[in-house]
Amino acid sequence: MTDFKISDLVKIIEDFRKSRGWLENDNPKNVAMGISVEAGELMEHFVWSDISDSWEISKKQEVSDEIADVFIGLISMTNMLDLDIYGIVSKKLKDLEERYPEIDR
Repeated sequence: MTDFKISDLVKIIEDFRKSRGWLENDNPKNVAMGISVEAGELMEHFVWSDISDSWEISKKQEVSDEIADVFIGLISMTNMLDLDIYGIVSKKLKDLEERYPEIDR
């Protein structure tokens, strides 16, 4: 796994989108819809498979591409709305930690 900072990845994604003129016409509604579309494309790789089969990814590259598309959409949305992705994920994990305590194994 590659070491990176979230802020570096946010900058890479935004620079990529800016250099293609994608920022001018973006809005939260369209980006949210795009995230949903990409999540649906990810789900298509698992529909009609049972749970045990879902662990065996036959099209690993295609699944990886869809995960990346969803992630890029989420980063784009947080940047567009001036949200700190690290901060909001950290807060959510803290909320979940309080709601769902660790289990003893």
